[in-house]
Amino acid sequence: MTRTRTAPALRTPVVRKVAACCAGWVLAVTALAAPAASAAPVGHDAKGLDAWWYDAMRLAQAHGESTGKGVKIAVIDEAIDPNAPELKGAHVTLGKDCKGARVKPASGAKADHGTAVTTLISGTGRGTGPGGLGIRGVAPDADVTFYATDTDPSDAFVDCDTSVYTADLMSLALRGHPDIISTSLGLGYTPPMRKVLARALAQGVVVVAATGDRTRPSIKGFPMEFPAARPGVVAVNAGDKKGRAWANNPPPVHSFIDGNPVITAPGVDVTNIRYLAGRGWVSGQTRTGTSDAAPIVAGALALVKSKYPDATGNQLVQQLIHNASGRYAWDRYYGFGLVSVTKMLAQDPTKWPDTNPLLNGPKRALKDFPMSAYGAQPSASASPSAVATDKASAGSGTQAGSAAGTDGGGVPVWVWPLGAVLLLGAVGAGFAANTRGSRPATGGRNEERG
Repeated sequence: MTRTRTAPALRTPVVRKVAACCAGWVLAVTALAAPAASAAPVGHDAKGLDAWWYDAMRLAQAHGESTGKGVKIAVIDEAIDPNAPELKGAHVTLGKDCKGARVKPASGAKADHGTAVTTLISGTGRGTGPGGLGIRGVAPDADVTFYATDTDPSDAFVDCDTSVYTADLMSLALRGHPDIISTSLGLGYTPPMRKVLARALAQGVVVVAATGDRTRPSIKGFPMEFPAARPGVVAVNAGDKKGRAWANNPPPVHSFIDGNPVITAPGVDVTNIRYLAGRGWVSGQTRTGTSDAAPIVAGALALVKSKYPDATGNQLVQQLIHNASGRYAWDRYYGFGLVSVTKMLAQDPTKWPDTNPLLNGPKRALKDFPMSAYGAQPSASASPSAVATDKASAGSGTQAGSAAGTDGGGVPVWVWPLGAVLLLGAVGAGFAANTRGSRPATGGRNEERG
């Protein structure tokens, strides 16, 4: 078992500031909200295992507004066991593998990664925990189609990682007309992949991807995974239950392409399922990595799309970055902040410009799409090209203050056990992200490190 290090709270001035804010808020809430702190934790809609990330995101309440019904999500991963306890009866369909054949159900450790990330979206809440409880997904009524990089569940190899076949798999996913594509793999960035990603973004499909693990770079000197590093893609970092960024989140990169984190979601010690040798599928096991953070964000966006079906994919991305925890800002550790389902569900995303704000980097997003862009007529300066180039003008510097919430933005609400009171402004629920790093054996999978 690999132990995750403490998030970079003591390494940089920016994150020290965030940690100090969180610590101060912890003391304040302890003093002012003692009754709330003693309340019982929110369960998974009266079924399912208790999980800090589920409670922190206030998903039981969110499911009173939306469960993802009517939204199509394509999940691209290695292999899946549709008979895992949490996925029995779930809205999950087997799509195609990277060679174009129908996905074959897998079992055992080979299916662990793909089954776990799908469970975070689609889990029914029924599993192997006490009383048959399991993990409840973020968007349990969304229609998920699984696309596999593995073609033969009977062998120990994953066939199509980081190759031209992954571009074919992305193309197959697009043929299903998804609203959202979610992947927790490093799919490579070959010329065919560049073309299919450009096509997906031009069609307004939201592409959500895990950023990877800085200790396991898939390319020397280029630790962010593709497609997460591609401008326009929602690149997801991981955080913990105290709202701290995971220490192994990869840094932004500036090479032939500028890659930057977009959002942070629960990813450290995330309660999920795991396949354990000799025991099979076990509910309630913790996992850590950006692989787990990415599907949580995909599910959160599906909740918004389901409640506001007229919203375009570009407007969903606008809603995501403008309604993270804290004030509207960006930094290299959190992106635009901690994902907040509460804030995203609270307002109609169709009033945002129908333009992907990520195509030209975070600094341009802050400039071209300020908070005042909500409900405003689009201007020429706020209309980047619908198709991103390989070299975008992304900002690597940290904005004044942290997106995780100081200067008038409050602190992460995912510091959950101590209450839901914020002293510094209006903030919705924030969430910590469980990210996964690349595994060399499979050529770029964002491995869970639990």
